[in-house]
Amino acid sequence: MFPAVRDDVDADVRLARFAARVPFGAPARMRALLKEPLSAEERDAVRAAAGRAAEGCFDLLGSGPYRFENAIDWHRDIRSGACWRRDFLYLDAAKQTPEGADLKGPWELSRLQHAIPMGLAWLMEEDERYPRAFREQVESWIEANPPGYGVNWACAMEVAIRAVNWLAGYGLMSESLDAPDLAGFRRRFSGVLHAHGRWIRTHLEWLGPCSPSRANHFLADLTGLYTIGLLFGDRPEGRRWAQFARHRLEAEMMHQCTADGVHFERSTGYHRLALEMFLWCRALARSAGTPFSQGFDDRLERMQGFVRDYTKPNGHAPLIGDQDDGRLLGTPIPDLRDHRYLFPPDDSGGTPLSVDRVLLDGTRPGTASGHEGWVAYEQGGFFIRRFGPAWLMVRAGPLAHAGGHAHNDQLSFELNLNGRDLFVDRGTGVYTSDPEVRNRYRSTQAHNVLSINAAEQNSIPETLFGMPDETQTRVVECEKNALEAVHQGFHSLGRSGTECGRRFELAADGMRLRDRLTGLRRGDRLTWRLHLAPGLEAIEDEGRWRIVEQDDETHRCTVLPPRGAQVASEPFAHSPSYGVFEDAFALVFTRVIEDAAEDESFEWSISWADG
Repeated sequence: MFPAVRDDVDADVRLARFAARVPFGAPARMRALLKEPLSAEERDAVRAAAGRAAEGCFDLLGSGPYRFENAIDWHRDIRSGACWRRDFLYLDAAKQTPEGADLKGPWELSRLQHAIPMGLAWLMEEDERYPRAFREQVESWIEANPPGYGVNWACAMEVAIRAVNWLAGYGLMSESLDAPDLAGFRRRFSGVLHAHGRWIRTHLEWLGPCSPSRANHFLADLTGLYTIGLLFGDRPEGRRWAQFARHRLEAEMMHQCTADGVHFERSTGYHRLALEMFLWCRALARSAGTPFSQGFDDRLERMQGFVRDYTKPNGHAPLIGDQDDGRLLGTPIPDLRDHRYLFPPDDSGGTPLSVDRVLLDGTRPGTASGHEGWVAYEQGGFFIRRFGPAWLMVRAGPLAHAGGHAHNDQLSFELNLNGRDLFVDRGTGVYTSDPEVRNRYRSTQAHNVLSINAAEQNSIPETLFGMPDETQTRVVECEKNALEAVHQGFHSLGRSGTECGRRFELAADGMRLRDRLTGLRRGDRLTWRLHLAPGLEAIEDEGRWRIVEQDDETHRCTVLPPRGAQVASEPFAHSPSYGVFEDAFALVFTRVIEDAAEDESFEWSISWADG
């Protein structure tokens, strides 16, 4: 029923060939490259992460540091402490999940992404404890996870990402792992990777070439299958895997990425993950002598351009859409919110190497954007503007593909001033381990928008992944200093003709917003929320609200609410990373409609002239 695991007698030849083909090159090249980009602080971070991983200590998905005292339990969610049985059929993973536990816990642990810092530390120090720990952990995982049984075979995406990280880790430490006395390990290692390939090929997360289910999971499946297919390229089966995956990767680039370069999940986090997978596969294809088409490369470069444009002056990505910190490969060096290693290449030659980028495709990222005027990603639904000391991103366009990772964020915005985040998207919180938190962070109230009678812009169904695009947002004007868009949401009110519009008018010293609503009724309660970045608070000052630093009251900007609105400051925790929460506040305006007109407008402003 399940792929048999057999030792691979040709493992040495295959692994040596693949280690020379990985995007970051042979260990000697990577060792030389590491001397350039890493500061002393970054080298210390690599050593610390590698040391913790080698000792069985992990910090995953907001768990905080957790050390396995004995053998690693690959079936444990270290955040909740819950464990899954090892002997149940993979199809029963969801039914076997205890209340409050997160399937992503054992999945994240079993990806073995900590092999990357261990491999980097090995190249820096040649300390044998890192390849020894890698070998022991792989052997432990194989023993505890026979194909088809337990939580770690329940999702083909996890099987695929695990295989890529195993091979990348092996490539980094191959000088040690190629030792003659480790031939038995290499045969088992390669044999289990072959079982991974068969599992992915027979458990692809799609329903055929025209299936709408083709999304980031399917892209990960293809990435793993292509990688393993190239490893076993001397076998007919391996060649079929690679050919199928390469063909589908071409198709998925056009299917999953809009023509203007935005991944169709319309999430900065999933855009980053998809881009990493495309970069890795392109590098492998070039190394194999079968490059992707020019159309593939062009669209990939637009994806990189989107990263460059959405990166804020502080180097962070806005938290638009779902964020689960997903990476193909990862190091402990960058802040998880820092996507700059994915910038498109340029001719400046002045940017330093990024270890994260070298691992993915062996190249150097370009410089930050200095664009003027609006940068409009109309198909993606993002509009970005730099003006004076400000950086602004507005969300206005289609929801995520099938609503899977969508939030009710239409006409919301993020604002950064002089490199300091002021108003932000709240992030994601968690997924399945706490449905209430999941729905709170994708709700209208978690974004910088208004609502009518606490209604949602788009209905939030019982399923935790999915949302109908009831808003049908369209942009009606995009000029140098103005942007206006409207949506037809709030269907749960049971009214026809309701329309919500927002106009942004920009100036060097601030911006004015005008919210226009049709279909209001007497007694309707309007609520606006402005989510302050952590560390900020709002102080009332003669009808205006000063946004200041909590620690020293440094003034950042002033908000003038809509006329007649009641204003309050309320706590609303910020989630900068999956499972992580920080104290923060939201500025809340409320106004009850007393005499409804056919068309009502409400003006308010954010000023920094006196900041």
